Amino acid sequence: MCGFFLLNFSLAENTDCWYFARMTYNQGDGFDNVNHVWETKESKFSNFLDPVDKQTLILTKNDLNTAMLNLKKYCCDKNIWWVDKSKCEVDKSFFNPNVMDSQYLFDHIFDVMMRRLAWLTGDKNIFENSEMREVDDKWKEWRDFIMNKAEDLSWSDVQSIIDEYQKYWVKSNPNLWYDITEEINRTFGPNNDQDFLRYVVRENGDESTNQNGKVAEALKNYDKWTLYDRYSNVCALSKYFYALLNYQNSDNSDRGVIVNRLADWRCEQLVQSQIENENKYVQVVVQKSANLFEENYIEWYMQYLYDRSVKLKSLWKNVEDRWMDVIRAVPYLLKTCVK
Repeated sequence: MCGFFLLNFSLAENTDCWYFARMTYNQGDGFDNVNHVWETKESKFSNFLDPVDKQTLILTKNDLNTAMLNLKKYCCDKNIWWVDKSKCEVDKSFFNPNVMDSQYLFDHIFDVMMRRLAWLTGDKNIFENSEMREVDDKWKEWRDFIMNKAEDLSWSDVQSIIDEYQKYWVKSNPNLWYDITEEINRTFGPNNDQDFLRYVVRENGDESTNQNGKVAEALKNYDKWTLYDRYSNVCALSKYFYALLNYQNSDNSDRGVIVNRLADWRCEQLVQSQIENENKYVQVVVQKSANLFEENYIEWYMQYLYDRSVKLKSLWKNVEDRWMDVIRAVPYLLKTCVK
């Protein structure tokens, strides 16, 4: 599976292969740039998510390492001339066959995040050779519920599906500040990675930027995001993770601008398409549930009418039998009375 193909421009001079594909996976210990910024309290650009569980709920080191490995596989397979072939061989056993065709790390991060939210491969490990095995907790809760409804619809309650849908697929209250897409899109492209990351983590008000820590506060409350919130912010979060892994790269002055423009071109469209697909699936389940409920109700009502008819016939027969008993008894009663 190729995954999502977002950045299909051949911009060799701006490829991420030059910087990221030179790194090694360290025989399963992970990439150094991932270890320095995620699932740790040492990074100034992620330690606001404390405890570390707040980080792993959004994404894990295994997820970020998988994105790095997938980019490296692409760079190695395409024989990008500045990739050291020996470094390709070192990590080859960890490469996944079902990676997307892109020379940008942003794409592979986005791909990983969408697979967590949709489990697009259908495989238990999502990717075959990496350590990425976790799916989004909210998505799993929802999928378990809707699959049970789809597979066992006997006397299904349509209202229960609608009620559960409201919990997962409706945008959170705007006062909760969970929609950070506009904030990140506005600051990602024009700024270098470090300035962008400083904006993200800033918690104190800054009158010059009208920044009040919205992004940081939203990320701290990721556990409260609905599934719709998580889908809607995938592109924004992918930019955050891209900047987090890329900010130590001294040769990245134009990379953010390129990624921003190309990502905005397709990223949001793909997310909305996935949300629509999820909604269509729910509509099918609801319709099937409604049809079965109606069928079961009609069947029950017909059985009720049949039972009533049988009882009525039985009652009528008993009345007739008793009436005939009376008729047969009249002559004997008359003889008794005459005497």
